Amino acid sequence: MFESSQCREDTEPFMNAASTGRTIAFVMYPEPSALNASYVLARRLRDAGHRVVYVCTQPFEKRLLDRGLECRVVDWFGEPAIEEEHDRIRGLGAGKGARLKWRLRVKAYQESLENIEGWLAAERPDLALIDPLITEYATSFVKARIPILAANTNLAFVYNSSVPPVFSGIVPRSPVRALDRAKNILAWSKEYAKYVAYDRLWIPAQTRFNLSRTEYRAYNRHRHLRECGPRLRFGEYWYRLDVPELVFSPPEIDFPVVAEGSPRCYAGTCVDTERDDGSLDWSRLDAEKPLVYCSLGTYSKKFRHARPLFHAAIDALQQRPEWQLLVQVGRAADPEEFAPLPANVHLAREVPQLEVLSRASLLITHGGFGSVREAVYYGVPLIVFPCRLDQPGNAARVAFHHLGIEGRVAKVSPDALGRMIDRIMSDPSFRASVKRMQQAFREQENCQAGLDFVQSFLPGYCDP
Repeated sequence: MFESSQCREDTEPFMNAASTGRTIAFVMYPEPSALNASYVLARRLRDAGHRVVYVCTQPFEKRLLDRGLECRVVDWFGEPAIEEEHDRIRGLGAGKGARLKWRLRVKAYQESLENIEGWLAAERPDLALIDPLITEYATSFVKARIPILAANTNLAFVYNSSVPPVFSGIVPRSPVRALDRAKNILAWSKEYAKYVAYDRLWIPAQTRFNLSRTEYRAYNRHRHLRECGPRLRFGEYWYRLDVPELVFSPPEIDFPVVAEGSPRCYAGTCVDTERDDGSLDWSRLDAEKPLVYCSLGTYSKKFRHARPLFHAAIDALQQRPEWQLLVQVGRAADPEEFAPLPANVHLAREVPQLEVLSRASLLITHGGFGSVREAVYYGVPLIVFPCRLDQPGNAARVAFHHLGIEGRVAKVSPDALGRMIDRIMSDPSFRASVKRMQQAFREQENCQAGLDFVQSFLPGYCDP
């Protein structure tokens, strides 16, 4: 069911993609960075004559339609229903309010599956690209026997004792020695322990306390998927389908020992330079001064060290008036709390990141993979302060390839950050390394490898 289609004599000839387009479903994790990574490949498939349909949540419908892409709206996590019942939930108190939240999640999950199953029955796509972060929503596609590819927007994969988990920040050696393997196994064991504590203990305890037995069985999402029969494998983001995988990245940014030994396909650059993130009033900035850009991405509000990092960056640049700083604070803070600001420092809630990176000399970041890819695409060195999940592994790759410096966000200070900035700005080897990696990114910006890989799994398609 999950194997690549092969050309056979009894298969109707598939002359080319443009003449016999297929329907391809993109099921991406509902966040801006995951969707941004998918757009280049989606457009290439659409331009090749295929119909591309996204299965998405309501907040992303408009941005998909604006890009000329079809979408099927579902509610993955019950958030709209919870928001609609917000006042009622608060009025019920902690216990009853929590029960209502869980029941709304169960209802949203069931309705999402019914919505998808209805669409699959009516239209039946030829292939589904499903983000491993929402593996449990693959149930409907598995039941309908739709071929599935994993659409991975980061460098996480599955357990392998020769390769460290991307959450660990360990730099693998080649060849792998016994001590290296032991370190990797220990790091993977820590990830499995987190999975057991959360998914096998905490979540069942919460759901069984707040839901009836019938509701709990209806919401046991991984059980539903296992019952359908596909093989699952453990990875950094826990269990995922054992299917062919596409990584939205060039292989060069990964560790060589990982990229060269991986069965995955690296799709290409996957930086959507056509996306519209708004505009910035550049008249406030000095075109003659190098620009340092600081951003902690979409989830900055969840990083408890966000404010100290912003303060450290502001203080460090105050001592360096020959440069200027632009900070995107997102939802992590109110820009007013940093007032008064030095003349060479500017803050904003949101900025058009690609436009800023095209003019920046340095990026201070949390190490989200989307931000790392985009900085390299524009040839910008990085200072990475990893906070959670795959960010330590991304930071380790930045340091390994000499694209920048990794720092410890819990110990950030203006003096330490200032020294890191001075080192990046004064050492031309960082910019030279970034330029070499940028060239590899620019050579793969059309995602041809990803296009060929996806089309090779379409029914009746043969690469000429």
